[in-house]
Amino acid sequence: MDVGSSNKLEAQAFNRGKVYMKSMPRIAVNLSLYLNRRVNNVKEKVNNDLILNTMENSQISSINDWINVRKAILEHEYNRGQYSKHNIDAMILGYCVNNKKYDLGSSYLDFLSQENIRPNLATLGRYLKLLYTKNQEICLESAETVLQK
Repeated sequence: MDVGSSNKLEAQAFNRGKVYMKSMPRIAVNLSLYLNRRVNNVKEKVNNDLILNTMENSQISSINDWINVRKAILEHEYNRGQYSKHNIDAMILGYCVNNKKYDLGSSYLDFLSQENIRPNLATLGRYLKLLYTKNQEICLESAETVLQK
C-alpha cells in the first residue's frame, strides 16, 4: 500500500466519522422527542386512571361525597400539579361525558352551584358536551323505537 492510498483511506474514514458525527444530533433529537412523547403518554394515563379510580371507588349521594371526591383527587400522591382547583371540575365532567354518566355530571354541576363555585369556561364546555351527548343518545333511542314500529 502506498502513501497516497493510505492517505485516501484515512480521508474516507475521517469523512465517515464526520458524517456519523453530523447525524448524531439528529438521532439525539429524535430520541429525545420519542422519549418525551412516551413520558407524556404515561403521565396522561396515570392522570386518567387517577380520576377513573377515584370516581369508580366513590359512592356519590350527597354534597359531602363530591367534596370528598374533589379533595381525594387534588391531594392524591400521583397528582403532581396536574389537577388544581382551576381544572378539576372540567376533568370530573370530562369523566362523566366519556363514561356516559350523565346524571352524575348533572349532579356535579348542581354541587358546584350549591357550593357557590363558579364554573370556568372549560367546565361549562364539558357540561355542554355532556348535554349534547345525552340528547344525541336520547334522539337515537327515539329513532330506533320509531323505526321498530
